[in-house]
Amino acid sequence: MALDSRLRIAVSLTVIAAIASIAAAWFFQPIDLANDSWIAAFVTLLALSVVSTLMALQVSEGGTMTSLEFIPQLAGVMLLGPLGAAGIAVLSEIVPASVGSKPLHKKTFNFAQKTLATTCAGIAYVVFGGPVSLDSFVWIETFAPFLVAVVVYFAVNTTAVSYVVAAAQGSRFGEVWRSIAGGLILFDVTMSFIALVVA
Repeated sequence: MALDSRLRIAVSLTVIAAIASIAAAWFFQPIDLANDSWIAAFVTLLALSVVSTLMALQVSEGGTMTSLEFIPQLAGVMLLGPLGAAGIAVLSEIVPASVGSKPLHKKTFNFAQKTLATTCAGIAYVVFGGPVSLDSFVWIETFAPFLVAVVVYFAVNTTAVSYVVAAAQGSRFGEVWRSIAGGLILFDVTMSFIALVVA
């Protein structure tokens, strides 16, 4: 079945934005593989993200589903930087993509959307002075940049999803955004603080 041109454009723009965000993240915070703990932290957070991805929760009366995969990904922002967190987001999406029966354009969008949201959150965290470290964790220095990262993560995530859904359905973006974000945003933002504990 051929994709509607609006949907094709929306998915393509999300993929392009995700690739651009990865390039920008490398500029702001390259990966530090010299630290022996980096790979262990990456694998641990990836495992948590995969498990969270597979355990979707129903959190609203409308039957909206969400997962808590953003928690280890946001923890990854603080411990591994934007690129490490983006790697966790991309790789954790491989398992559900391989076992599910979603069309290719939906799988492609999911990879791009998770990469874009996580990378943008990581860039915001670094730009606002958030320390990226596996050796120390200072609440005072971390808290405000973490809040910015959470806002950016959910703003980018809900915007990307709403844009693609609006394109697919021919609906108004604002109406779609309210229906998607309205029931989940408070829950998701509240749950995101668990990432501080994980980190």
